[in-house]
Amino acid sequence: MVTFPSRTFTTLRITVAGVAVSDHVPVGSRSSVGFAEVGIPGVSVDETIAMPQDLLRAAGTSSIDDRLSLVMTRLRSSGTPPRADVETSLSRSFWLPTARTFSMIGSARISPLIPDDMIDRLVGRPGTSQGGVVAYSLGRLPGDLRAGAIATLDGNSSTLWEPGFGASHQAGQWLQYVLPRPITFDHLDLQIAADSQHSVPTVLTIAADGKSDTVTLPTVADSPVAGSVVDVPVSFPTLTGQSIRITVDDVRIENTPNYYSQTPIAMPIGIAEVGIPGLHAAPLPATIPSSCRDDLLTIQVDGTKGSAVAGLRHCWMQPYGGTPRPTWNPDVENPFDFFDQWQKMPEQKPMDNAFRRQWELFLRHVVKGEPFPWDLMEGAKGVQLAEKGLESWRKRAWVDAE
Repeated sequence: MVTFPSRTFTTLRITVAGVAVSDHVPVGSRSSVGFAEVGIPGVSVDETIAMPQDLLRAAGTSSIDDRLSLVMTRLRSSGTPPRADVETSLSRSFWLPTARTFSMIGSARISPLIPDDMIDRLVGRPGTSQGGVVAYSLGRLPGDLRAGAIATLDGNSSTLWEPGFGASHQAGQWLQYVLPRPITFDHLDLQIAADSQHSVPTVLTIAADGKSDTVTLPTVADSPVAGSVVDVPVSFPTLTGQSIRITVDDVRIENTPNYYSQTPIAMPIGIAEVGIPGLHAAPLPATIPSSCRDDLLTIQVDGTKGSAVAGLRHCWMQPYGGTPRPTWNPDVENPFDFFDQWQKMPEQKPMDNAFRRQWELFLRHVVKGEPFPWDLMEGAKGVQLAEKGLESWRKRAWVDAE
């Protein structure tokens, strides 16, 4: 936090007058100084890029007689890891001299900033509730969608999980696997990159449902051939679990010159296969799901008088008296459409923003002493619900809330 005497202004300029360094790397070899955020109390900013208006303003209302296309593109990088896109989202504003009706087409790309397991979900890999394996990691090579944890289960030694450049991104990295059911195993058929272009793990900890064992890997010699992968068998006492984590505890570092500063930077480790017996990634579907989703949040409540399923906008219910009781006959097609038997709750009045309503009630509680039932325990329940939401997202499955 930076403090200074109070003042009133409409324009703020920040000048970097000097820099401080904590090691002996020359300042000229460092990356440029930058700010992630500049926070001004009470000020929020929505940054957009305004599209050109000159031609439309010159044409005026007569422009309605001609077709109009607005083409918007993001400023993107070359796509070569570890470079990242300059613009991670598309935010544009434009002006029109007349009202128009538009159709919209475009291309959507998966963000390289999202976690491994979310990428797998978007491309259609099954979650644990569909018999699949959910794989994720502490970190992934920036900008590379293919360097995720699932690459260590695909049976392809040319695909690698890589955590990124820099010594701090090697030791301490981990891979996590959530399975549809527990398995028992006592070895790994590990395959790692050893080609002088990757650092090499030397010590691993394998953990399953609370039990773990630490293993020192045998010495691995580097090959002069880029992309070379070596087999490293690993044995340990028997472990059983449904959630498995493999942590890289120590690493033999291989350096390369930083392309910008030309100072040494550690190259990432590369794990081609973890080789957990019987554990394989589901193949990619022939087509990537492209439909719109309205089930970002789904809550199901089952009671003695009926059931309800609510999303972000709508709620469907089925009372006890309206629950169907069909007789199953494998020789006859089912005449019931069970989805049609759910009733949509009527929207009797517009609903205010929930956060606003709760703040209003809290302010009335503070100022007027009106009841406010959401105490610390209710807040803890909210945190528990958020954790259940993360668990459901990670497992891609329904989870129970007690």
